[in-house]
Amino acid sequence: MIKAFISHSSAQKSFVRELEKAIGLDNCIVDERTFESGKLIIDEITKSINKCDIFVFLISKEALASDWVKYELSNIRDLIDDSTFSAFMPFIIDNRVDHSDTGIKPWIRKDYILEKYNSPILLARKIKEKIRELVWNQYPNIQKKETLFKGRDIELGLLDQKYFDGQSEQRRCAIVSGFPPGVGRRRLLKEYIISKVITNKEKTYEPTSLELLENHSIENLIFQLNDLLLMYSNEELLNIPSKTQKIEVAISLINGTFEKKEVVIIRDNGACVLSNGFLSEWFKEIITHPKLTKRLGLFIASRHFINSRVENSLTQIISLQLNPLIKKNAKVLLYAYAEIINARFDTELESAILNNISGIPSLIFRCVDIVKNVPNKNDSLKQILDVVKSEEKSYIAIIEIIRRNQDCYDTLILLAQFEFVSFDIIYNILKDVVEDPDDLLQMLFSYSLFERFGGNNQYIRVNSVVSDYINRERIKLSTKFKTAFEEVVKTFVITENQSQYDLSGYLYGIQQAIKSNITKVDKKYLIPSFTLNVIIETYKAEEYENVVLLCDRFLEDSTNYYEEIVRSIRYWLCSSLCRLQDSRFFEEIDYFEGYSKQFLLGFYHRWKKDYPKAQVYYEDALHQSKENREKGYVAKAKHELVIVKLLLKDYAGALELAQENYESQKTNKYHIEAFFKCLIRSNRPDRAVLATLLSEYDSLALDSKNKTIHRTLKAEFEYYVNKDFPKSVEMLRGIIDEANSKIKYYPYRSLEEITSRRDAKSITLEFKGKYGDELHIVDEDE
Repeated sequence: MIKAFISHSSAQKSFVRELEKAIGLDNCIVDERTFESGKLIIDEITKSINKCDIFVFLISKEALASDWVKYELSNIRDLIDDSTFSAFMPFIIDNRVDHSDTGIKPWIRKDYILEKYNSPILLARKIKEKIRELVWNQYPNIQKKETLFKGRDIELGLLDQKYFDGQSEQRRCAIVSGFPPGVGRRRLLKEYIISKVITNKEKTYEPTSLELLENHSIENLIFQLNDLLLMYSNEELLNIPSKTQKIEVAISLINGTFEKKEVVIIRDNGACVLSNGFLSEWFKEIITHPKLTKRLGLFIASRHFINSRVENSLTQIISLQLNPLIKKNAKVLLYAYAEIINARFDTELESAILNNISGIPSLIFRCVDIVKNVPNKNDSLKQILDVVKSEEKSYIAIIEIIRRNQDCYDTLILLAQFEFVSFDIIYNILKDVVEDPDDLLQMLFSYSLFERFGGNNQYIRVNSVVSDYINRERIKLSTKFKTAFEEVVKTFVITENQSQYDLSGYLYGIQQAIKSNITKVDKKYLIPSFTLNVIIETYKAEEYENVVLLCDRFLEDSTNYYEEIVRSIRYWLCSSLCRLQDSRFFEEIDYFEGYSKQFLLGFYHRWKKDYPKAQVYYEDALHQSKENREKGYVAKAKHELVIVKLLLKDYAGALELAQENYESQKTNKYHIEAFFKCLIRSNRPDRAVLATLLSEYDSLALDSKNKTIHRTLKAEFEYYVNKDFPKSVEMLRGIIDEANSKIKYYPYRSLEEITSRRDAKSITLEFKGKYGDELHIVDEDE
C-alpha cells in the first residue's frame, strides 16, 4: 500500500487530523497514530521515512522551528540526494509564511513550487493524485481500467467544435446532458477537461464532484463549494442578505476554484438546467456575470437536455446531448474492458449484452464484471438479463437481496434518511450497532446503491431511484438503528458560536431547527432550498397546518428569493390549503395560471369530494400539459384522473389511463393497483395480465397496509375472474377482521361493491355494527 509520511508541527494537529482522514488512514504515516509506544522516536522516524512512498512537508512557523521536523527533512534530503526517493511534496499551510521565508531550506525554495493550502480537503486531493500516480506505476491494469474511454471520439469532437464555433473567448460553461443514468456524462466531461481544456492536468487528476438536486438552489452550490475551499464561515453564509450578494459569493467561490487550479463537475438533477430545458434564474446570472473568471471552467453533467434556444441565445455556454453508444462502439468498449480484467466471452454472452443494454457504458462494465466473476455460463446469462431489466426493478431485486442481511438493509434505510451525509456521521451512528461498518458500506457500494461526491468524495447520497422507493414505501429503521440515529443527530443543534460542522450535519441541523420551531426559528435559517425540503417532509407527514405556517414565514421576504423556489413553495402552500379545505386557497390560486392552476383546482375539488368537478379541471390540466409536451405534468394529471374516475366507479373510463400509467412506471404500486382494479372490472379481464399484476404488487408489499391491499386484490380475483363469490367473501371477512384499524375500510369497500353486485348487502351490515367509524371510506392519495 502507498504510504505518505506527514511531517508537521504539533501546533497543526487539527489540520493534520482532517488531512489524514481525507487521504485515508491506511495511506498515512503520522507520528501520534503510527509510531509504536515505548520505542525511540528517532528510530521510529527513520524507519517510517524509509518505508514511505511520499514525504509531505507541511510548512508553518512552528514546523520551521521544530527540531523533529528538521531531523525528518535531513533524512529525506539524504534519500533525495541518493536518487532513491522522488516523491517529496512541500506545502505551506500557514498564512504567516510565504515562499521567500528564510526559515525554509534553500534547496526546497529553489527546486519546488510552494503552494499555499488552507483547506485540508484541497491538499488531500493533491496528495491523492500523487498516490494514484504511484499506484498506476505499480499496477498498469488499474490505470487502464480507470482511464478507459472508448467510443466517444465523435462526441468529444462535437463539443470542441462548438467551443470554437463563434465567440470562443466568451465560453464559460459546458453542459453535457444524457439519459438514462450511466450514459457517461461525467466521464465525457472529464476526458474533455483533461484532453481539450486544461491540458496541464495529468490523467491521474480527478475533478471535484458536487451534487445538486431538483429542489436545490444557489445556497446549496455555495455551501458545497465553501466546504471545499473554506473561504467563509457558515455564519457568514447564513447571513447573506440579498440575491445579488449570493451571486457575488458564488462567483468568488467559483473563481477561488480556478485560483486553486481545481476543476468542478456539477452533477445536476434539475437545479441548474430545469426540466423544461431552460436555465434556472440564479445559474444564468452566474454564467453571464462580468466578474466570473473569463475561461471555460464550469462543467455540468445534467439530467435534462438543454433547450436549443437557450444555447443559441447565450454565448457563454456550449452543450451536448449524449446518447447511448451505438452497437459498434459498445462492442469496442465491451472488449476493451474485458481485456483489462481478463474476462472471456463467447458469441452468446456477447449477444446477450450487446442486444440488451442499449449502449449504456455503466451497464457494459457491470455485465463484463458478471462474466468475470460468475464462472457458470447459464448463471452469467441469467444475471446479465436481470441487470438489463427496468432500472427500478433491478434495484428492487437488489434490495430484496440486501434484506437478507438485516444490518445491511438498515444501513441502506439509514442513508436514505439524509439528503446526503458524510462517512464520518454514518460511522458515528454505526459504530455501536454493527461489528464492521466498512463491510456493510462496501456491500451497498458494490451494488451501486449510493454515490459519492464532495471535494474528497467524503459524502454519500443514496441512488435516487432507491431513495425514492424507500421514501415512497415509507420503510422504517429497526429499533436499534433508530435509537443510534437519534442519539447522533440530536447533536446537530445550531448555535450562534458553533465550530465549523461537517457540512452534511450542519445542514441537517438547520432543517431540524426549522422543523422544531417553525414560528420562532431565526429567519436566517430559512434558506430557500432547505426550507423547501422541510416543507415537503412536513407535507408528507400530513402536518398541513405547519406547512402553511412555514410557507407564510418564508414568503414574508419572497422578494429576496429566486422565482423557481418561490413558485415551488406556493405550490405546497396551495396543496396544503386544499387538504385543509381552507377558503384561503382561492386567494392563493391566482398566483398560478395554465396547467398548474387547473391541476390545483382539480385537487381542491377532489378533497372536497366533488369528483365530477375535479374531473373537469384535471381533464383541462391534462389537455394543457399535452399541448406543452411536459411529460412529467402529463403523468401527474393522468394519475389524478385515474384516482377520480376510480372514486366515481368509472372503471371503463379509467382503464386506458391506468394502463398508460402502469406501462410508464411498472414498479409504482399505485399504478399497479389502479390498473388491476380497472382491468378486473372490465368486460374482458385478462387472467394472465391480472396474475402478473398481483405478483408485481406482492413484490412491493413491504408493510402491513400494502399486504392488506394485496390480499384484497387476490380476493377480488376470486370473484371477478374465478367467479367464486363465497370464497371471495370468506377471504374479505378474514382480511377485515385482521387488518389494522386505519386500513379496514379498504377490504370493506371491496366487500361492499361485490355484495351489492350480488344483491347481498346484508353481509356488510355486520361489519358496520362491529367496526363503525373504522370503515369510513377515505379519499386515497399517494
